[in-house]
Amino acid sequence: MKKAWQKSWVIILGILFLTTCLPTLSFAQTITSVNPNAANAGQTVNLIITGSNTNFISSTGARIFRTGWDIPAASLSASSNTNMTATFNLPPNAQLGNYTVDVWGAAPLANGFTVQASQSGSYGYISGKVIEEDGTPNCIVD
Repeated sequence: MKKAWQKSWVIILGILFLTTCLPTLSFAQTITSVNPNAANAGQTVNLIITGSNTNFISSTGARIFRTGWDIPAASLSASSNTNMTATFNLPPNAQLGNYTVDVWGAAPLANGFTVQASQSGSYGYISGKVIEEDGTPNCIVD
């Protein structure tokens, strides 16, 4: 009789574990963060990608993408199974906005990176002298 009681408790505890604890455990390989999470179009950027339950050491590729755009990583360097650096050369004409970060073998991070407008432009300067009527310089502008 005692053994039947013990078996019942084992079954009850097993059911409790399967219904309460197991669903909260995550075994999926996911990207959890990207740093920096934004850069300007036309820049080369090194993204530090962090994952959970990942195996970045054996990963063979990464990309950032959005509808109509797919930018592959120029290089990858994994420092551990959960941390890697991916270098991206963002085209000057890259579409602005949010991109999904994708590393082969891991669930992608939607809207994990933003391409911003380039801050480039041309700036000029004025060079000359302000001369008083008597010929002496008053101010030099360079």
